[in-house]
Amino acid sequence: MRGRAMTLRTLRAAGLFLLVILLALTASAPADWRLIEALRQGDAHFARGEYYAALQAYARAAALAPASQEVLLRAAQAHLARHEIGPAVHLLGKLYPYARGERRQRVLEGLGQAAFLQGEWNDARRWWERALDAGESAPAHRGLAKLAEAAGEDAEAVRHWEALRTLAPDDPEALCHLAWLSLARAEGNDLDALARAAASSAPCAQAAGEVLQIFARSAPDAHAFAQAGILLFQQGEHGFALRMLERAVALEPAYAEAHAYRGAVLAELGRPASAAFQRALELDPECVLAHYFLGRYHLRFGLSGPARQEFQTVLRLDPDNPAVHVDIALTYAAEGDYAGAQAELEEARRLAPDDPALALAAARFYVERAYQLREKGIPIAREAVQLSGGSAEALDLLGWAYYLAGELRPAVEVLSLAVERDPRYAGAWAHLGAARLAGGDREGGTEALQRAVDLAPGSAVARWARSLLGE
Repeated sequence: MRGRAMTLRTLRAAGLFLLVILLALTASAPADWRLIEALRQGDAHFARGEYYAALQAYARAAALAPASQEVLLRAAQAHLARHEIGPAVHLLGKLYPYARGERRQRVLEGLGQAAFLQGEWNDARRWWERALDAGESAPAHRGLAKLAEAAGEDAEAVRHWEALRTLAPDDPEALCHLAWLSLARAEGNDLDALARAAASSAPCAQAAGEVLQIFARSAPDAHAFAQAGILLFQQGEHGFALRMLERAVALEPAYAEAHAYRGAVLAELGRPASAAFQRALELDPECVLAHYFLGRYHLRFGLSGPARQEFQTVLRLDPDNPAVHVDIALTYAAEGDYAGAQAELEEARRLAPDDPALALAAARFYVERAYQLREKGIPIAREAVQLSGGSAEALDLLGWAYYLAGELRPAVEVLSLAVERDPRYAGAWAHLGAARLAGGDREGGTEALQRAVDLAPGSAVARWARSLLGE
């Protein structure tokens, strides 16, 4: 009987112990699951480039686990993606003394990126090299490759891009940069890297394929390098475009068009370009491209008179080019002569009434200056939408015209169509945010403006969006 009582007491004690454990687990489970769910949501937003939404999710996770190094690290990475250097460095600085192993390497990678974004390249190099001391690191190789390219250290750049491809064979940025470096370093006969990029899903695949065709069908002469440089210039790869065009003029010093394009690339890079344009015109005084690019170069510095002279020369040499009238209009607009600008825009549209680009340019003249919006700006912007098949750019311009005219409801409707047509159009998101705020939709306006920052961090659009948010 005594043994049976002991057994019952033991079972009861064991049951009570299990009940206490169960209650403890049950009490902590909601917090644990909320933390996991917050991290999952943050990571999903981050993967889609929705960095502001990711930060909100990570903030919920931090409230549940304030001491979690992983939560702080992910938040720092989201801040870096938005070019928010101060908050990122603050979080990384908190982690730096305590993080170990893989997390410490990620902290070093983040500090390298922060320094790079601030233009502190020597510091960026040191942080990334320390990250590599801890083991292979894709972000460190990527950053060091870009630093090497900027310094003209091609072999070092190739070494890091190849190391990155070892870690991620299909990395699109590595494939593209290796393709352009292969052209810059070789004599045009090393086409393997170009072929790999052309066969990939990288953003440069089409351009790489076209450059590959150029060198496959002709010898690596001045013409081939010039054509490659022009194509890269059109793709926005100005550094590599310059190198191709310099190869072209080195092989054929009397190649006027190559000198003209070289000047255009130098201008985009913010470097002196007058000498290149003058050399092109010495070789061929009637080089249309040289006159046109020189006109654009003058206009960049506010020299509207000399710019107009160059554009008028272009019109004399190429009278069937209606787009030049738009450039001449811009010179008049820069002087405040809106009547002269209007006359040129009307002539451009008379010559090519069905050209969506000209309609868009004409509408932009009125909208950007908030000038004759109802009489000219909105009607021409509507035409641009029709002629372009409802392009995001035209919809954005029309929506912004409505906003400037005080017509907020159609502004929001049209700008919503613009971001639906192109969800990565940062300018349209910023305009939509402004229109929603003006209409009293604080939440929707904030969401749209933060999306603009996510898409174009560090840009003029992002700075304007932040100013509307009061940051």
